[in-house]
Amino acid sequence: MAKKKTQNLVIPPQEKCYAFYDLTKKTLEIMASQRGISTLELKKYYSHTDQYCDFYDDLSEIPRIFAQMLFHVQNATMISNIVKFKDNYHFLKEITCNFVPNDFLKKYENVDSFVNALRYNENSNPNGLVWDSSKSENKDSIAKRFAKAAFACAEYLNGFSNEEAVLEKLKGVYEDAKNDEKKLINYFRSEIKSGFSIALTCDFLKEFNEYFEFLPKPDIHIKDAISALNGRVNYYHTESREIDLIKEVQKITELINNELKSKGEIEEITVYQLDRMIWLICSGKFFLHDDKYGKGAYIYEISKL
Repeated sequence: MAKKKTQNLVIPPQEKCYAFYDLTKKTLEIMASQRGISTLELKKYYSHTDQYCDFYDDLSEIPRIFAQMLFHVQNATMISNIVKFKDNYHFLKEITCNFVPNDFLKKYENVDSFVNALRYNENSNPNGLVWDSSKSENKDSIAKRFAKAAFACAEYLNGFSNEEAVLEKLKGVYEDAKNDEKKLINYFRSEIKSGFSIALTCDFLKEFNEYFEFLPKPDIHIKDAISALNGRVNYYHTESREIDLIKEVQKITELINNELKSKGEIEEITVYQLDRMIWLICSGKFFLHDDKYGKGAYIYEISKL
């Protein structure tokens, strides 16, 4: 059966989509089993893993969204190695005024002042972040990228009174655009002009609320997987093609579910789940279980000897 094309989209036939899912599922289950992770425990990865982060229960409403945005911003190139959000959560909470946007904006005059608050100093800021850009003309360039994003997020969120208002605004943009993912992503990036690529925008939105779980994150892993499936080597390297990828993954998920129904399966999969399955296989990072099954468990067992 020939591949179906819709504009620039390439959608494999339903049987091939299901074969892709079946291969993905079996590969992931083997990898999980090798780490002592059951199929049931794998399901923890299939919906909104941000809920397991410290900020999720520690903060409420707008501060939680501010923290969540910065958690996803740090995944940009080279930033995560400096920020290490989970490890430095309490320090970041302190210097961002408990992630209250209005207080943050009052405290810091500009990007440089926040960069200085982030910077490690043995005497004045022993919990600060450490970075070395000594070979760069702009020694603080990476920290400034994170700081600029923090200001952009704070300024955007400062216009909302609660979480529901943020959700309704984003839903409204999407629905007013007749469910156009591109317009939703463009709106978000036009409002928050620093820190968010298409991939990071999708990454944040799909974790922000289950309403947006139809958005896969077009990162290198899913690009490689869908490129292989569609025979498009190194194809998804522009922003317009990343939008194509989002739509293709949505359609592939729909076809997988059609095949699951035809086989009498009750449970469908979501775009979020397929995205996460691919990511787990390609990254090998079972982050909800690393402490339980990795070094943490080993050290704990030694302590019991």
